[in-house]
Amino acid sequence: RRSLTKYASNTFSQYMNRLNVAFNWMMDMGYTDENPIRKKMVMGEKYLKPKEILNGEDVLRLFSTVRPPNLHTKQFWRYRAMVILTMTTGMRESELAAVCPRDLDWENHKLLIRFAKGGKGRTVPFIPLAQKPVREYMAQFRPKGATDEDPVFLTENGRDGFSPMCRKTVYNSISTYVKNMT
Repeated sequence: RRSLTKYASNTFSQYMNRLNVAFNWMMDMGYTDENPIRKKMVMGEKYLKPKEILNGEDVLRLFSTVRPPNLHTKQFWRYRAMVILTMTTGMRESELAAVCPRDLDWENHKLLIRFAKGGKGRTVPFIPLAQKPVREYMAQFRPKGATDEDPVFLTENGRDGFSPMCRKTVYNSISTYVKNMT
């Protein structure tokens, strides 16, 4: 029991509950005479209150093409494409930051995620609903000097310069867009 002190309380609770069940089964089967897990050791799990979830109207607003006044035009179109692409593919922030134009298969409606969790690649659907905002962003607002080897979503830094987004920038961009649209 002392070896579990480094774990979160819910992990500890689950472990103790499973041990309790196992020892009760061993008692029922006659393998042991006593359950060493006392009732006070078996605790209920404590869950945090879930974060606020978007309702159907909020989700529809995320697809809107009406720009809120506190987002610049370029930001709005980039963030919108990022959010819709994330919502329709289930990509992680780091995966979204790494997507390059060469990974987008427009005709076959597929998107290759080269750097997925665990270093593995995978293919996800790239539906027309997601293709349209990505195409609009790339045609109008993606830096002109960017190549197919550069990520789709770039941040501009200085005159004619750009750099890939990090995971935290992707997260902040998506959060900013969702807060402004809902």
